[in-house]
Amino acid sequence: STAASDPIERARHLALATTGTDPEVAARLAEAASLARDRGAPSVAASLGLLAARHTPADSAPGPDERRVAAAEDAITAGEQDLARDIAREVLTRATAPGDRVRAWMVVIEAAGQAIGEVDAVFPQALADAGDDPRLLAQVHYQLAWRSLVVQGDFAQGREEAAHAARLAARGADRRTELLALAFQAQCETLMGHPDAPATIGRALAEPQDPRVACHHNGAGSSRFRWLVMSDRLAEARATVTTLLREVRRRGMAESEVHYLRFLAETELHSGHCGRALELARESLTLARDAGIGEGAGAMQAALAEAAGGDPDRALELAREAVRRAEEDGDAVYLSRALAALGHANLVAGDAAAAVRALRRVRELEAGAGITDPARGRWQGDLAEALVRTGEPAEAMDVIEVSRAHALRLGRGSVLAVLDRAEALVRAGRGEHRAAVARLTSARERL
Repeated sequence: STAASDPIERARHLALATTGTDPEVAARLAEAASLARDRGAPSVAASLGLLAARHTPADSAPGPDERRVAAAEDAITAGEQDLARDIAREVLTRATAPGDRVRAWMVVIEAAGQAIGEVDAVFPQALADAGDDPRLLAQVHYQLAWRSLVVQGDFAQGREEAAHAARLAARGADRRTELLALAFQAQCETLMGHPDAPATIGRALAEPQDPRVACHHNGAGSSRFRWLVMSDRLAEARATVTTLLREVRRRGMAESEVHYLRFLAETELHSGHCGRALELARESLTLARDAGIGEGAGAMQAALAEAAGGDPDRALELAREAVRRAEEDGDAVYLSRALAALGHANLVAGDAAAAVRALRRVRELEAGAGITDPARGRWQGDLAEALVRTGEPAEAMDVIEVSRAHALRLGRGSVLAVLDRAEALVRAGRGEHRAAVARLTSARERL
């Protein structure tokens, strides 16, 4: 073991030379896992953590199960969902400590990704294991917030669960879960068009911070990005997501990297940089497919980029894939985004009737979810335009007027511009050419 100069290699050599349990060897391996984590090598940290658990005596503190759960959490960070799930399930067959069991359940839930509905049976068991411990209950309620959003498509309930989780975490002095819950609450409020969103983002960004949460795709930095991009503050949004992307790459956070590349593609698309957006969307989708993470969301963003600056047929193909994946996962949140992409791709391809079918479903889903901010999916102008083309100007005007009221309340300038353009089509169709020109002039000024 003295031959290796690197502490990680030394610990590995020590493990190879040791049979059975040995608390000193286990501690060295756990330290090496922590070092690998800090170096941005979570996959290495997971393998070292498993070695540490193997050499940890049953009566030690921390015990072997606690170290196995830590290894499972590292595997999640590395994008190795199957390994994480297997480790967590193994821990659950024998662990008795409530803390170890709840952490293991959280890994099982996180490993399910957008298919969180497939692990519904886990929640009652996790709540039972949490008992009345606010620290453990906070972790379960944070995941219940995600369930409300993804499975039920209920933003108001998701917001309430997240706020409850943040309060529990504060009581249990679990800053990490408190920050994640506040970031989730902020995300819900932003998408709902809730007036508390900026204040909640501020709370989620307040010190003390946990560096892993700060750059995580479900952390406050990500929530702030979403608020910036919906507020048309694109230069700030780009700077924010570029910094986040750099940090997660340094830390080896595979899933976060997939998301941030997609966010950057979205920002470039809204900025009118179609070639760059297409390049980033394709890169994000390739990474998502390689890792088996977020493929539906990646296909959705790539479809929008292809429709704007690539191949319209490829846009349709990707949008249909995004819808299929969201439906298979039971993911209500991304289903509306995927259908919006499909409607846009159909409109670009010249099939207005198909665009209307897809976008009416989006309108229905978002109304049911309590989403009022038109900047969330930016589909309203597409639906109005498609309705004009299919001879339904009255419904088109209804879409425009309802969406405009929300856009004015929230100050969504780019949405107002698109709605003005759509209204110009309605006016032109009615022969009101002067009014149509006025609306087009307004759209040009806003853009």
